[in-house]
Amino acid sequence: MSNYRNFKVKLNQFFLKLLGVTCKQPISAHSKISMVDGQPCCAKCYEDSHAKRCTLCQKAIIADVEYLEFEDKYWHKECFTCSKCQKGIAEESFYQDGNLILCKDCI
Repeated sequence: MSNYRNFKVKLNQFFLKLLGVTCKQPISAHSKISMVDGQPCCAKCYEDSHAKRCTLCQKAIIADVEYLEFEDKYWHKECFTCSKCQKGIAEESFYQDGNLILCKDCI
């Protein structure tokens, strides 16, 4: 689910300049933005401060990127791997053994 929106505000032929709520920098009319507490946030600040983080690589999970959620944790699709053999298991059955996530071959 994407939290980004593209929009342009026009008022009586004058353009209202949006400033990012975190960085206070102008947001261009063609930028991707996210709303944080009802305020515009540029893509970089959203990724740095507000985006979900992948449990494995700790990088931001950004708009239009496939990710998985399991037990209130998030993974990029390519980061969801077996804890033992590191095989990608995003599209397969998996098993949980304590903190380990295992593919069917490693149980």
